[in-house]
Amino acid sequence: MAKRRVLVVDDDHLQLALITEILEGAGFEPVGLSSAIEALRVDLSGYAMVLADVEMPRMDGRAFIAALRDTRQCDVPFAFISGKADPRMLVTDAIKYGAEFLAKPFEAHELLELVERMAPEGSPS
Repeated sequence: MAKRRVLVVDDDHLQLALITEILEGAGFEPVGLSSAIEALRVDLSGYAMVLADVEMPRMDGRAFIAALRDTRQCDVPFAFISGKADPRMLVTDAIKYGAEFLAKPFEAHELLELVERMAPEGSPS
């Protein structure tokens, strides 16, 4: 079976490396980018889901998902990840955009539970 591809967008290079390593170890195919603007150029048709940090320079996670939803009619499952944003605001944003969220710091099993739930076997790869 093909590996499920997950786009991971986080300007924190250490966090990006950690998330991609966890996902790779669990059999996913993570594609890591450090810029939401760069991520907008990605054709998401082969992706099972998107994980994006909320607080990023130039374009934050909220603007990123809004651009994806508005310009592409994109329905790829999306989850916010953040250690800085107000948790109540994360819940509000997640509901607004039909997304999930995971607060940093998180344990590997929490990340994997989220990704497995949002990108189950048989999801695009």
